Amino acid sequence: MRVYHRSEAVRLPRFGPGRAFYHRIARDGFDAPVPFQQKVYVLDEDPARPFNRMRAFVLAPGTPAIDPGPALAALDPAKTLSFPPECAIRWARGEPPDTWGGRVRREDCSYPSERFGQTISPDLTYVVSPGWLAVEDLLFGADGKSLVPSPGLAQAVRLGEGSQPARAEGVNDDG
Repeated sequence: MRVYHRSEAVRLPRFGPGRAFYHRIARDGFDAPVPFQQKVYVLDEDPARPFNRMRAFVLAPGTPAIDPGPALAALDPAKTLSFPPECAIRWARGEPPDTWGGRVRREDCSYPSERFGQTISPDLTYVVSPGWLAVEDLLFGADGKSLVPSPGLAQAVRLGEGSQPARAEGVNDDG
């Protein structure tokens, strides 16, 4: 299955201070009319900390794709799914220095999930570099057992500005 990721910096003061990003995940192309998932991320940077925090806000499943312009700017954060502060993604510089790693550890984060009907604990890994993005999202139930199979760290090559999104290297293909 192919998964298409589209991310861009956006200006969203309604979501609080910090740099904001809109992330669209789809299974049927970069410009899918109803993406699999849409998220807003807000990055809280502080040079005094060894890491930066990023809060995630998820739009309801089935929400039609939102234009990252005025329609997204008008979005009410209260109408998104947000997570407890301890579930913020912690970002730190990686190796090589132009790489960033983001983590949410299941030991630090848990929340009630309507979808799974129980408290879940995510274990998330993100790696970002100028040329690629890698993601692994694992979810564990209240009993500590995995709720979704792990495909491992899925990697996608990043397309540059003006690139044609249909190029195969712009997607990760996990089977």
